[in-house]
Amino acid sequence: MDYFWAAMGTFPWILWWWFLGHVVLVEGSRGDRSYIYQRCTDDCEYENCTRPVSLQHFRESQPWVETLLHWSCVDECRYQCMWTTVEAFRKDNIDVPQFYGKVGLDSRLNIGTCSNKVIFWVRDIYSVLIMMQ
Repeated sequence: MDYFWAAMGTFPWILWWWFLGHVVLVEGSRGDRSYIYQRCTDDCEYENCTRPVSLQHFRESQPWVETLLHWSCVDECRYQCMWTTVEAFRKDNIDVPQFYGKVGLDSRLNIGTCSNKVIFWVRDIYSVLIMMQ
């Protein structure tokens, strides 16, 4: 294998510099950066996730599946604010943006984000079992 890289000469360095020249910094999705979303998550996290009474209420009303999936108060705020932002964009006839760099299954299959985690977990376990055979 060392012979291969010796024969390649400076090619790996050229490839590395080409790659570095084409890297683009990502700031997040348009939905994440929107003022409505930022303001909503800040307010929600302050009201619901920092006050002991509110946090206790969240934990008591949280379904067991969400507890099992480690769904936090912050996750709930982000999820609710995502839909608040989507409604604001729809109201103003603006294309609905992506959030967190991906399109959730909610928009295509009408299932919850928690289900999304379960589906991909099952898929990953299945992949590992297939590879072990």
